[in-house]
Amino acid sequence: MIDPPKDNDKQDAIILISNGRLHQQQLQTCSHDNETCTLYKIDIDLVGGRATSNQIAEWHQSNVVESFGSVAGFKNGKTGYIVMTTNCNSQANLINISNLSQPISSIMMKTSCTQPIHALSGRWLLALGTASNSVGGSYPVSLYIFDPISSLSSRDIVHFDTMFAKSYQLLHPQTGFSALNLNAAEPIFYAILYNLVNETRHILSIHIETGQWSLNQIGNNLLRNLVFSTELNAPVCDCSLGGICVLNWESFQWDLFLPIPNFNSFMDWTFSADKQTMYFIRKQNITVIDLSNKLSFQYRIVPLIEQTGDINEKYHGVIIDKKNNVAIVKAGTIIGPNPELDNKDIEKSLVWILNQVGYALPDLGGVTRQTIAGFLSTGSSGGSLLYSFYEVLVGIRLIDSKGTIHNIYKTDSKFHAVGISMGLFGIITS
Repeated sequence: MIDPPKDNDKQDAIILISNGRLHQQQLQTCSHDNETCTLYKIDIDLVGGRATSNQIAEWHQSNVVESFGSVAGFKNGKTGYIVMTTNCNSQANLINISNLSQPISSIMMKTSCTQPIHALSGRWLLALGTASNSVGGSYPVSLYIFDPISSLSSRDIVHFDTMFAKSYQLLHPQTGFSALNLNAAEPIFYAILYNLVNETRHILSIHIETGQWSLNQIGNNLLRNLVFSTELNAPVCDCSLGGICVLNWESFQWDLFLPIPNFNSFMDWTFSADKQTMYFIRKQNITVIDLSNKLSFQYRIVPLIEQTGDINEKYHGVIIDKKNNVAIVKAGTIIGPNPELDNKDIEKSLVWILNQVGYALPDLGGVTRQTIAGFLSTGSSGGSLLYSFYEVLVGIRLIDSKGTIHNIYKTDSKFHAVGISMGLFGIITS
């Protein structure tokens, strides 16, 4: 048991999910004419230990040209917006996420294709204008700054014309595989290009203030996304080495920085540059990794539900703190699979979530379908004379009849009584 994070740990992340609704067991890939793509806003609350998703916009696949598209969020005063491109028609969609009842408006872009887009200060955005090539991709044409509210372009940072048309294209079709370092003495934009001739990958570095740029060959380990970590002072990606990789500026190769168990099971991930935090999304939970201190990482898992989901979701879930080797388990969390329900809730169980991050319990009972609070309150301990479930129990949080919250630790004389109280001391919450 540890004290909960401070209120400023509540974070928002904008996620583009190019598949079916999050609660479906089998997710569609949004690649056929009869499917629909959906844009979600995911609110991550580390205080409450949960994440909720809200549908923002929905569009049919026929409106999306394969291999093109980008999304970026920004604020104009207190109003939040999303700019989203879906095809190469020189237009982008402007969505007011503070008032979803407003219709989606269309804005004109400077080039036929635009990917990616990054938020700068205020409502100014940075865009990499591209043009489609003959093999289904797109190549860089110009990097420029624009105002999505007025649709005015501020200035070109660099103009490539057709320099890359025959030999290079952007590596990632949806996001362009790009990152932005605004904390450098001179801010730098990075994009990953694919060489069509020798099938190698290169990092394009552009200084935003001067327009000077360079192109260097890098390793081929990138998978789905690219960000820039100011703490590590280098681009970071999910990589084929089984976790998070960081670019080595001397060798221009990707070094495995943080291995993640069951890494291939994530649907997508995103990054909060101001908080230096990574969010890895599964169908039912989000793994939150804080990179703000490269010597010690906070690693947590929070359940992901839709805003219209079951209200009982707030009573079960697991928060993992790898720094302190502690798991905070909500009272209604089931311990393990329930065969009577065909194990459909196994991904919400304590043993499953612990296994995702390399942890396990010392012992279990013969039945694992009960909740953690029910298991403890009835004095259950497991099926062994050598090991006990209670070996790893360090604290219990409960609410008494007056509504007062108590954190009871092993050093407290009431600890052993509370654990088998059957609710007589109060309601166990975690």
